[in-house]
Amino acid sequence: MKRTGSPGSYDYPSYSFKSPGENKEGTYYWGGGPFQNGTTALNMSWHKGFDPKVLGVVDIGSPHINPERDRPLNEAPERTYYVNASKRLAKLIDTIYGKYRDDTVAVVSHSQGTMVAALAMLYVERVPDTLFLCNSPYCFEDKVIDGVTMGNEAPTARSRVRTFFNILDLFKASQSDSARKTTEKQLEGVGGWLNIRTQERTDGQAASTAGEADGPGNDPASSTECEPGARMKWSPSVPTEQPVPGQEDHRNHGRLFVYCSPHDRVMGSTPLKSIGWKGVDYWLPDPNTPQGKVEPFKKYAGVLFQRQFMRAYPVGGTPDQGDGPGTPRHPTDGRPLWIPPSPKVAGLIDEMASIGKDEKIYVNGPRVPNPMSADLMYDFNEDLDPDPSKRKKLSKTEDFKYYKELLYEKLKWVDDEPNPYDKRPRRRRQTDAEIKHELDTTDVIPTNHSTIFSHLEGELARRILAYDLPIGRADSFSNRTFWKQLIKQADWLEPGSDAEYEQGGDFEDKSPPPPGVDPETRKVAQEDIERVRRLYGLSRPEFDREA
Repeated sequence: MKRTGSPGSYDYPSYSFKSPGENKEGTYYWGGGPFQNGTTALNMSWHKGFDPKVLGVVDIGSPHINPERDRPLNEAPERTYYVNASKRLAKLIDTIYGKYRDDTVAVVSHSQGTMVAALAMLYVERVPDTLFLCNSPYCFEDKVIDGVTMGNEAPTARSRVRTFFNILDLFKASQSDSARKTTEKQLEGVGGWLNIRTQERTDGQAASTAGEADGPGNDPASSTECEPGARMKWSPSVPTEQPVPGQEDHRNHGRLFVYCSPHDRVMGSTPLKSIGWKGVDYWLPDPNTPQGKVEPFKKYAGVLFQRQFMRAYPVGGTPDQGDGPGTPRHPTDGRPLWIPPSPKVAGLIDEMASIGKDEKIYVNGPRVPNPMSADLMYDFNEDLDPDPSKRKKLSKTEDFKYYKELLYEKLKWVDDEPNPYDKRPRRRRQTDAEIKHELDTTDVIPTNHSTIFSHLEGELARRILAYDLPIGRADSFSNRTFWKQLIKQADWLEPGSDAEYEQGGDFEDKSPPPPGVDPETRKVAQEDIERVRRLYGLSRPEFDREA
């Protein structure tokens, strides 16, 4: 296989490294590993892999329980390969800063990649300028599913919040570099020309919808250097952003952005309900005060930013004003929340979580020059084709070849012909022909897990993400030899890029998590409670009442 693009191109062998045994050719590279092996907290990367046998008895991977045929729940390997990936990313960032200290670096991560990126922040010598967590599985709640699969080793809610805050502390501290990186001298030659008419139309409000008031007046044209009559040169002071108090220039250095969508069928599953689906709550459990609450957006003002991407609702306009959430979480277009409808787990329980029609989310992402209107977001929620004959089937997807063998392990029990003697009904496993027919005729349900980047061929990336990126120097790109080295270092398939992978190892990382990963588990929390109880001589009933 060949990688092409600037600068130059290079080859890498299409081998799959399997352990134990020698390296064999194959098509085993797929995504980021088994999706069911994802994590909702960083310290889970040191835990054993997913096991579909709950309490060693109930197989939640059974097709009679799990309704998603294209996401089989099979046993998965230990998760320490995530640790390996995080260290690789940290090394890449350190390599850039080691040679070009004043380069501006942003990490845009998606799905389980957000957990890899977040963990990497606790390994780097210096965090990048900006981190984006898009459709992330990170959760702040103590999840029932984690308790079932991990028992007393499951991380607590306080542990999850502390770890997240530890990462935000690093970005807050890094803002001291922002002034140095965005001086007139540093930004000389950086950026391009802006359309003046676009700037004049920027009013901080997305296109108005029924029941919404018009936004504030037009921004004044900048006095920045202009080409005659049409364009203006970009600078950090171009007035297209509602500034953070005390930070009037457009500087996205030292920030962490959370992108979420209420239509994400992966992050919005009932057992998960992660920040990739519902965002960061305006109030979180205070990790230092029992029963207390903390407001993360106030605690990390100017550091933590959030955007929601929802169908038929504008994105990139004026952020929420005042205290508390102000943006609807439930779609306001009159259509159901889940399109297509949520399937049932075991035929009984909705697989997808619900959202109250009055629920709101706090959105504080800065306004952008050209917001996405409600009309442009109308079809953001991908649905099945109304013509059944045009719908893609499971067996026709690009990824089918990678998990075909897993699906053929998940045979359903089906009705068989009655017993010829007593006419009693009988059941049997599907035949190969029957499961093939099922997969040939089962519709692929859009997950809406990547629409933030794919909607309208990347229009949200052009209008929203591009504006949230930090702007600065990229001298590492100008050094073509160094840039090619970075490309190879980032490619885990490049020979010499990952010694552990090439040796076919299981990534058995025996080192403890970095200090920023809070270690509290249910077991640790229970031991702390018991110590307090014994310290004050309280009996169990008395202590429970006091708690």
